[in-house]
Amino acid sequence: MKKVLFAVSLVVNIALAGGLFYTITEMNKLDDQRESLAISNEQYKRKLDEASSTNVDTQEAVESSTIVYSNESSETLTNSERSTAPATETVSQKATITIGSKVFTFIVNGLTIEHDSSRTGKMTELSHEFPVIVTTPSATLNGILVQDNNDNNCYIMVDGQTLYRGTYQ
Repeated sequence: MKKVLFAVSLVVNIALAGGLFYTITEMNKLDDQRESLAISNEQYKRKLDEASSTNVDTQEAVESSTIVYSNESSETLTNSERSTAPATETVSQKATITIGSKVFTFIVNGLTIEHDSSRTGKMTELSHEFPVIVTTPSATLNGILVQDNNDNNCYIMVDGQTLYRGTYQ
């Protein structure tokens, strides 16, 4: 009887030791994953900060080119030409794109927008998203045109950052 109890006790202790070993191993794996995710999160934040500073620089470059362009065009027209110049002769600073029955307009100098049919957009409850290719004087970017259904506003996002705001009809 003592041998049977000893054998049962030994088996139970081995099972408990195995369970303890398994639990410790799993906890170590979870700790390693948590550390890896923390490192990845820090790297992602750094990349996001770098991208946002690059996007701010790009936005400032586009805005400064708009200001320079406006100054150049006003200097080339004389006073009499300003009053009689037809609207078709002035260079538009608007970039427009038509998707379906909607016409999206952005007031930015040197910007062209094309619908990117190689990628698919998604429709959500409050907005429609369309993949677009945005070309500026300094870069060509893949972005998402987001139409807000609550008002007639829209915007273009590149890498999670809103670069351009506009309207649609």
